[in-house]
Amino acid sequence: MMAWQSIEHLAAQQALVGKQRRIMYDGTSSFLKEPSMLNPADQLLLKSLCNDLVAVEEQLSELEAHREAIRARLSELVDQLGGKIQLRGFGTLQISNPSVVVSYDRKGIEQLVQELEEAGNFALVDAIQTSRKESMRSGGLRIMREKL
Repeated sequence: MMAWQSIEHLAAQQALVGKQRRIMYDGTSSFLKEPSMLNPADQLLLKSLCNDLVAVEEQLSELEAHREAIRARLSELVDQLGGKIQLRGFGTLQISNPSVVVSYDRKGIEQLVQELEEAGNFALVDAIQTSRKESMRSGGLRIMREKL
């Protein structure tokens, strides 16, 4: 049941939420609010939505496990049938070869750039810095679950 579908569901949780002494982020400022500082309707809605989120995440976890089992079986079959299959109406299934992915430790590179700069090797510092890419990441809800 989704939180916005049943007011009765929210009302039934009022006693439970009233007894809880958990700290919740208010979402609008940089400080934490005690649940007693939130109005009861917001407390109920937050708790109900969190419960809904847990239920959806459990379903997703089960679906992901089922998906992986299906993909493993498909992989076995495609491998047995030569590694590449064209299914009309679906597409192509192909086993890819293993590959190596190369990456660099950002902190290590930054330390190297600092050392090169201190040593006066500005040409190399500039060459490395021209390869530096920055991108913005939008802010969003961060959920930190309690340890059970």
